[in-house]
Amino acid sequence: MSRPERLMAAFHAAEALIFERRDRAMKTHRGVRSEFSNIARFDPELDWFSVILASGYEFQTDADYGIGEAAVTSPEDAVNAIASAKRFVDVVAAKLGGSKANV
Repeated sequence: MSRPERLMAAFHAAEALIFERRDRAMKTHRGVRSEFSNIARFDPELDWFSVILASGYEFQTDADYGIGEAAVTSPEDAVNAIASAKRFVDVVAAKLGGSKANV
């Protein structure tokens, strides 16, 4: 999977967790980030991923719409974003009773 696909996989994993825990679907990226943050606040294993979810969104926005320096992503930042997104999906899959994702 490419970087954007992994970041979207993490986003959709957050949506799935919200749906399972709150029985509701968020309509916006902001809503997903906010509601996930509310859930993660009470779960130490998820708390760190609130930051990852927000930074993944910023990372994607910069890559899609950035101009000049903002449009350039270092290889190290890209590798770290991909690894974080994979860990995020794996943790959420485990919380939902599934196995590690093939991402």
